Amino acid sequence: MLLENDGTNWPALVGTTLAIGLTLLAFKYNDRVVFDPVRPHTAHFKGWPLIGSTLDIATSIDRMHDFFLNAFETTGATSITVTGIGFPRGVVTVDPTAIEHILKSNFENYIKGNLFHYATFPLLGHGIFNANGAQWRYQRKTAALVFSVKNFRDHFTDVFVKELTLVCDIFTKAMETRTVIDFHDIMYKFTLDSFVLIGFGAQVNALTTTGKVPFAESFDILQMNVFDRSINLMEPIKRYASAIFTPWKPNIASHQKVVNDFAASVIQQRRASKVQTQKDLLSRFMETKNEKGDPLSDKELRDAIMNLTVAGRDTTAQTLSWVLYNLMLHPETEEKLVAEIQESVPDALEQDSPALYEAIKEMKYAYAVYAMGRNKLIWGSDAGDFKPERWITETGDVRRESQGKWPAFHAGHITYQVSISLPMKHGLKVMVDPRQ
Repeated sequence: MLLENDGTNWPALVGTTLAIGLTLLAFKYNDRVVFDPVRPHTAHFKGWPLIGSTLDIATSIDRMHDFFLNAFETTGATSITVTGIGFPRGVVTVDPTAIEHILKSNFENYIKGNLFHYATFPLLGHGIFNANGAQWRYQRKTAALVFSVKNFRDHFTDVFVKELTLVCDIFTKAMETRTVIDFHDIMYKFTLDSFVLIGFGAQVNALTTTGKVPFAESFDILQMNVFDRSINLMEPIKRYASAIFTPWKPNIASHQKVVNDFAASVIQQRRASKVQTQKDLLSRFMETKNEKGDPLSDKELRDAIMNLTVAGRDTTAQTLSWVLYNLMLHPETEEKLVAEIQESVPDALEQDSPALYEAIKEMKYAYAVYAMGRNKLIWGSDAGDFKPERWITETGDVRRESQGKWPAFHAGHITYQVSISLPMKHGLKVMVDPRQ
């Protein structure tokens, strides 16, 4: 059936109706994504009409931590919502009370959701950082027991001293040859060698290997991919496009295989060995049982040890790197720290792990150097300043704060690589000179 043309300009009418509708929606959702409801009692970081902070987030992928820091300072709040098209809606908080509630007081009420699981599974599997409920509890109980055992503390102190000897050899050679070295890269190799030895009882030898170590390279790439999968909407598209158009290049699956094969090889060798070492984490977890009361499978052992390796490796390497960077900018702080080291750690202690551990634990100024935060709402107007003295009380003791204040982040002007932590994007190139 044909409709008689009554002279109505239908395209113009439809266009006008859509324009009016969008205008009305823009007035209602003038600072957030369309149809995104207001979350009462929580500050909102205002974005653009209908699209919220979509453009700001998209252009801040490489500086996401600064984006959120600016959002907190702009709103003047410690808990905020940020909306963006395609980005999961949630609450971002730096409120110490809320953090302590989530991470400690009421931890089991806050499960790791689908997004977190999706982002971290290739590396963490069902390990402690990706587990919920009973699966989390048995791993937490085992880890707490292991790290409270004195001979295990002595063991990891021995490992750190051994690996630091190799680091000193690298520094000595660089000093003698006047060669520029990447301190950040060396710390990554040092902590990888150390924590894999502590965790699996196996040698990676990243510090003594020229060129790339396959396990180390794959481990790093999987680490970087975790953050990419959690925030970058294009990550799945890039991953699938790479598999189709450049299938000869290593991808996430191939890097996952390298890490899994390394872990499987170590675990199988340990199971087949008649000599049972009792020092590394693998041996200790092989003696425990899962939430069903069964001995841990190879997959469960891999996940448990890999999670603890992730926990110690990157955080330690990055902390050491950012601290060195700030010490180079503040020689007066460096001199105070060196004086405390010389007074507290004589050379003889390097051969006495229990005494060395206790001596380091009592170094108040060294502890203060490591404690940093940047949010002015929590720490005051000078939060961005490298000021270890703020952590020393008038009586000379270390100032204690609520655990909710300690999810540490780093300071400085060197560009960081966006990740679940804050590695230096271009490393830390330095030259080594003898101390006068």
